[in-house]
Amino acid sequence: RDVNSVIDSIDVQKIIIKPSRKSCGRGFCAFERCNNHFVNENGNILSLSYLQKHYKRDFLIMAWANQSTFMSQFNESSLNIIRIATYRDKNGNIHTLNASLCFGGLGENLANPSHGGISCGI
Repeated sequence: RDVNSVIDSIDVQKIIIKPSRKSCGRGFCAFERCNNHFVNENGNILSLSYLQKHYKRDFLIMAWANQSTFMSQFNESSLNIIRIATYRDKNGNIHTLNASLCFGGLGENLANPSHGGISCGI
């Protein structure tokens, strides 16, 4: 099967495409199933040519996660996250450095402060 057939056969209603390397929220795009294809908010159909044009070779395709009622209370449109920074010492012990709740701006899919979202320490 070709790549476009594989993309169209993904069995979810909404997916996320993002760069596979450090992006700080840049390059994030949500696609929703429309008939037999995935379409983003700009009307672009997800295809191999779209991926090559916008992401070259380094990208992730992930199913959109349905978040809990608790997490969606902060913003229903974004995938809100808890970000935890950890450190592994030379003995292999894991230490939590900080934790924050991140949620997107109104109408945004992305829970990233660099794109209008909010991050607060917990």
